[in-house]
Amino acid sequence: MPRANITQKFADSATCPNNKKNIQYWDKKMTGLYLEVYISGKATYYYRYIGADGKKHYHRLGYRSTLKVKDARSAASSVAGSIAKGDYPDSREEKKEKEALLRKKDIKIKDAYKEEYVHHIKAKMTSWADTMGRFKNHLLPSLGNKKLISIKRSEIEATLNDLGQKNGFKPSTLNRLRADLSSFFGYFLDHDDYPLPQNPVSKIKKYKELEKEYRELNDDEIKRLLKACKQSSSKHLYNVVSLCMLTGARRNEVLSAKWEDFQLDSNSWVIVRNKQNKRDIKTLSNVAVEFIKSIPKVGDSEYLFPQAQNPSNHIINIHHSFTSAKKMAGIKKNFTIHDFRHQFATQLARSGVDIALIQKLLGHSNMKTTMRYARIEHNI
Repeated sequence: MPRANITQKFADSATCPNNKKNIQYWDKKMTGLYLEVYISGKATYYYRYIGADGKKHYHRLGYRSTLKVKDARSAASSVAGSIAKGDYPDSREEKKEKEALLRKKDIKIKDAYKEEYVHHIKAKMTSWADTMGRFKNHLLPSLGNKKLISIKRSEIEATLNDLGQKNGFKPSTLNRLRADLSSFFGYFLDHDDYPLPQNPVSKIKKYKELEKEYRELNDDEIKRLLKACKQSSSKHLYNVVSLCMLTGARRNEVLSAKWEDFQLDSNSWVIVRNKQNKRDIKTLSNVAVEFIKSIPKVGDSEYLFPQAQNPSNHIINIHHSFTSAKKMAGIKKNFTIHDFRHQFATQLARSGVDIALIQKLLGHSNMKTTMRYARIEHNI
């Protein structure tokens, strides 16, 4: 239970060790005040006191992201003053908790998503923007007003089938949406205060997927596409697409890349795979290194590709810009940015690079996935 002088500077930089889920920093100046920091990066101010029942109670003051240290101290002092007068927060909190529990029994899916699940996926997923997009555009319009704890499997199946029939979604897309819903209900199933009887998605069978068509651009198509990317109104498009082509990295890894992640003298790129800070080191080609050096820095932003209006954050999506560039380049193939990753692996396999090295470069944990990406069965 580490103690610290909780200043604003300390609070802003306080982190949780990688070997722990959370850590509490207790203030040296004010007894009972502490800052709890989680591995996800989230942090909350609390005030501990002895309640009317003689037991320890913990009163949440607010989140680090929205509460300054001076305000946390002020709130803690206010709680201490109320206790001195015999007004214990735990009595008020118990009433609020009972009211909250009653509300959770009737909560709608759209409210549960907005109030809790969004915060969860932002903390745990690197691709949270894509997940949010699928919920907003495809799942919440039909399921949002259903009650979380009483939704039926048949209602979910009907929604997925409807998306397949009316929107023309492929089985792979429907399986992605099915997985999104399974994760959503699984999250609330793990929380005792949500009386969810079971995961309603668990017995919905996956849709049978057809063998994926391999899409590859020839040299002429690549030249036309890069030319169109340069002419795009999106100033980052050319550099993002080029970096995906040269490294085989995932789209989100490129979009969220920071300057500090690169050690160009040793041709390496440290990639954080998820919010648990698992790190992989990707070896870069000399061509990729020189290209990264050519990317201009934007002000003091730590990102290679910062947002124009908010340089402290990286850009989230370039789908529409990429689609426009393909159209300008006259490319009619259903080619996606992720297909550059497949093409990167295939070209390495054709050049005789060992499959184990390709697996490492792609950051795959399963060799079979790498073989599918590199189309080994067609290149041996």
